[in-house]
Amino acid sequence: NEERCFGCHNPAKKINGIISVDVSLAPIRTRINEVHKVLLPSAALTVVAVFLAIWFSLSRTVTQPISLLIKGMRRTETGDFSARISLPRRDELGQLAERFNTMGEKLSSARRELEQYHQQQMMRAEKMVSLGQLASSIAHEIKNPLAGISGAMQVLAAEFPKEHPNQVIVKEIRGQVDRLNQVVQNLLDFAKPSQPRFVEADIHEILARVLFLVKQQARELGIELQEQFGQDLPSLWVDEKQIQQVFLNVSLNALQAMGSGGKLTIRTLSRTADRVAVEFQDTGPGIPPEILNTVFQPFFTTKPKGTGLGLAIAQRIMREHGGEIRILSEPGKGTCFILLFSTQRRNGRVSLERQEEWHAAL
Repeated sequence: NEERCFGCHNPAKKINGIISVDVSLAPIRTRINEVHKVLLPSAALTVVAVFLAIWFSLSRTVTQPISLLIKGMRRTETGDFSARISLPRRDELGQLAERFNTMGEKLSSARRELEQYHQQQMMRAEKMVSLGQLASSIAHEIKNPLAGISGAMQVLAAEFPKEHPNQVIVKEIRGQVDRLNQVVQNLLDFAKPSQPRFVEADIHEILARVLFLVKQQARELGIELQEQFGQDLPSLWVDEKQIQQVFLNVSLNALQAMGSGGKLTIRTLSRTADRVAVEFQDTGPGIPPEILNTVFQPFFTTKPKGTGLGLAIAQRIMREHGGEIRILSEPGKGTCFILLFSTQRRNGRVSLERQEEWHAAL
């Protein structure tokens, strides 16, 4: 009620009247329901379409490539290294597939090389067995006549005075017989190696016996023998006869390599608390790098009168003792044979971990 209304209405009243207007919402609700009926299915279809699009995209870009990688890995796991994955993409999965294919190629190449190596080793083993049997048979056939010739030469030598000229001939014949006997013995040792009998031994005592055997030959060749023995070395569990044969073979190999003049240094030292090294260092012509890995092969030799069995026998004996032989050689300066012995066990065997530690220390 305002002042301009006072002409018709009582000024004392604040409210002069009420107008009530009723509006029906039914049409609006009906319209809303109709819209809902249209929008809800559309929204649901939109959500489903978006989900399917995302799923298809993920399947194409992630799930399928990962599935291909898993299948390839399973084939590789079963030993099929020919599995390859084709993903012409530049992202991380494409790079992973490329690395997988590279790995498969390397594994296939490694397997081919390994199979070829095993085949060569099997053929070589068969040849060595046949050769060993033949060598053993020939050695036995030769040994008996040589013994008869040696005995006959002893009787013949007694028939002539010491200053008789024929004594020189007899001596030469006996020397050649002894050399043949040594060749035959090497063949027998190689064809039928005996089992080692391990005992506790002083390595220096074995070396002393070897030096006694080679001193005369070294003197005749004008070669100086030098001893550099370490102090307080531990005893070793070895077959004394076999290790003496190893030292003798390596020493004679060094003397023959030098030919005339030079120096052979025999050195012993304790490299660590659990291993001892015996080194034979000569001042010979050295070993050419191209044949350095073949010097231990049976019947390989560069000497006119060599049999190629001395170093092969030495390596086999060292392996049976759980040790190894290393070679350091420089053409024109000389060669050093390093014989490594374990002090850990009495049966001559050394664990694989221990041998790996030796290799790392060298």
